[in-house]
Amino acid sequence: MKAEEYKEITRRFIEDYHMSFAHFPDFTANSLFHLAGVPGPMDLAATQQMSQVYATAFPDMSARAEEILVEGNKAVCRWTATATHLGDLMGIPATGKKVTLTGICIERFEGGKIAEHWVNMDQFGLLVQLGAIPVPAAA
Repeated sequence: MKAEEYKEITRRFIEDYHMSFAHFPDFTANSLFHLAGVPGPMDLAATQQMSQVYATAFPDMSARAEEILVEGNKAVCRWTATATHLGDLMGIPATGKKVTLTGICIERFEGGKIAEHWVNMDQFGLLVQLGAIPVPAAA
């Protein structure tokens, strides 16, 4: 595949399917997912369960691919998501607060589909925005 095709699959995943892993057509049958802070890779079923937690907490989430770089069979994407906290998030009750979440992901392709997905997102910043962690005092 060409770099532009990898970029388009990555953009489509981030912007159109980021909360509905089950419906994304461009995963291999044995895709693995790596989320910072979660031990070991997850399969598609476990990833669907994890994404449902965020989909419930942030049903209006919208994501934008800010920049995508491709080298060989890997794509790296810097992304930004915005949402409103309207449901429970791992014990944090809905706050109604609008939040911005940023992150970086890496996709590894096999046969034109995503075989592995790594994501590292600013979970600390998210918790601060929700008020679950106090904002540090200015120096």
